[in-house]
Amino acid sequence: MLTGSASKGCRARYYYYHCSSACGIRFRADQVNQAIIDELKKYRVRQEFLTLFKLIVREVAKNKQDLSESQLNQTEKDINNQQLKFSRAKELLLSGDLDADDYRSIKQETENKITALRRFFTEISTSFETIDLKIKNMENLMLDLFYVYQKANVEQRHMLIDVLFPEKIIYTVNGLHCPSIDAKFGLLYILYQKNM
Repeated sequence: MLTGSASKGCRARYYYYHCSSACGIRFRADQVNQAIIDELKKYRVRQEFLTLFKLIVREVAKNKQDLSESQLNQTEKDINNQQLKFSRAKELLLSGDLDADDYRSIKQETENKITALRRFFTEISTSFETIDLKIKNMENLMLDLFYVYQKANVEQRHMLIDVLFPEKIIYTVNGLHCPSIDAKFGLLYILYQKNM
């Protein structure tokens, strides 16, 4: 069973992987992790699945965009309603049907609501404009195994390695020795032949 530990050096803490403290052999965690990343970089998603994945991501984004559009429309209506309420209060004040204290109270309330609604409107508009750009920047990375591995926490990394490589991965002084990727993932990913 693999475990980890940390040692304090002169300037920093260094993390290691080892099988047990009695074994005496340990490997620097950063070097092992880099070897795994280098191995994962060898795999590329098959083009037909990449195209399908992009279509799915864009469809999900479109649904979110439709929701954002409806939120924008509703927020715009709410702002107009508050402005209308304020205009009515002003008319009532000028006609003498509303006293000054009530008018100030209504004015303050509507101004606060309009400010909050405009802030919300700006937030929605900004996310609405950048969603397609984010998709274009991220869609290729989302299926890169090494990118997913780098962004994952320790437990997620462990699960990813267990799923991809059901047989044992061996790390020795000579480097990483990986079995072939699991057959199910072999349908989705191909071994990229270019030397890394």
